[in-house]
Amino acid sequence: FTKIVRPARMLRLVRWFPLVSKLRALTLAFTRCRAMLVCAVTCLWLMVFVFAVIFSNAVAGYISDADPGNSYVTDMQTFFGSLLMTMLTLFMTISGGLDWW
Repeated sequence: FTKIVRPARMLRLVRWFPLVSKLRALTLAFTRCRAMLVCAVTCLWLMVFVFAVIFSNAVAGYISDADPGNSYVTDMQTFFGSLLMTMLTLFMTISGGLDWW
């Protein structure tokens, strides 16, 4: 009886082959586009860095010339206080994360 049931169980595994092939295709697609993904992320990081340097310089100039009672100065110091925070603010602006922060 077990000699008959075992091949029947093996036949039940055949129905999973299309799922496995789709997963394999998805994995292959991801591994083949990995170099382009790294290049795109590097370009995005570089652009954010360049604009963060520009914005930090502009905000520092604005804060030094602003009136002490200006309400925008505290917000600018929060969002653009350091280069890293400026980069985070710009990335959140690009990705829509500034709405929930």
